[in-house]
Amino acid sequence: FFCMLAAYRSGAARVFHPWVRAMSARRRPIILDTDIGDDIDDTWALALALRSPELELKYVLTAGFGHHRTRAAIVARMLDAAGAHNVPIGLGKDSEGQKPLKQSDWVEGYDLSTHPGGVSDDGVGKLIDVVAEHRGDPITIMGIGPLGNVAEALRREPTLASKCTFIGMAGSIYTGYSCQGPPVPEWNVMLDVPACRLVLGSQFLSKTITPLDTCGDIRLLEERYQAVRQSSHPVTQALLQNYEIWASKKSRQGSYDTTKESSILFDTVAVWLAISEDLIEVETLDLHISEEGLMIPAPGGEVDKVADVRCAVRWKDLGAFYDFLVSRLV
Repeated sequence: FFCMLAAYRSGAARVFHPWVRAMSARRRPIILDTDIGDDIDDTWALALALRSPELELKYVLTAGFGHHRTRAAIVARMLDAAGAHNVPIGLGKDSEGQKPLKQSDWVEGYDLSTHPGGVSDDGVGKLIDVVAEHRGDPITIMGIGPLGNVAEALRREPTLASKCTFIGMAGSIYTGYSCQGPPVPEWNVMLDVPACRLVLGSQFLSKTITPLDTCGDIRLLEERYQAVRQSSHPVTQALLQNYEIWASKKSRQGSYDTTKESSILFDTVAVWLAISEDLIEVETLDLHISEEGLMIPAPGGEVDKVADVRCAVRWKDLGAFYDFLVSRLV
């Protein structure tokens, strides 16, 4: 184990998996739309984005239903840990939400008004402004929660899509949760089907999703997980603190042993897709999205469909992805 940990820290793990490297000298600008504070995988995804030099985080917008100031406080503390103090944060549009967030204890007493990057009450309006003011390579909107914010931005500014690429964690094409069984309605889609239809039906420069087929059973176990647990990096330490708190609030059914394993890290695959697609097979599909949130590959002549969605449907080398994930977080 200690040899493996040293290999990850030194970069020697790249010898075994050559994809684990800086993919490009140019940083890809991204906007992260995240329902952080619900499932812990959003916090893992944010940590991965902050630890990936290929990405330039321009803005973080809180998604999901309610508790947006608490969600924003989690984001702000994670940004603090990364030294990314000047990244602006926006509050999402949906105000409903009764159950407290499991990670709220981590930000108890945190004064969100002190965040140097600023916090916008109209987070959707700020998203539109960030895109309008951006210069250089097209900005990527990465949606890893229900897509209500992105849909609202498209309603307010219909030309938004033509200036951006979109990457999302959404849907289920050929397999369901845990990459087993038939496709099922996936959480981010079924919570807001009209928003998902609008976003994936818009004319982005490109639209790419990781459905459950490739992200539905991503977990760190054994030596790989222990390597992350041993990290002293402030971002990873902040991540693990959140994981401990989140896991302690889970019911016994579906709980995780934080000394031995991660939970399922769905959203980390969306971050990977912003860096490289070398390890994954992508199919461009037309999709019908049912009222229940089921994504069904659509026949060519079907009218009620979203077209040209690039779907990451299977792995070429999952082990290399795991090694990439660990190498960034140790």
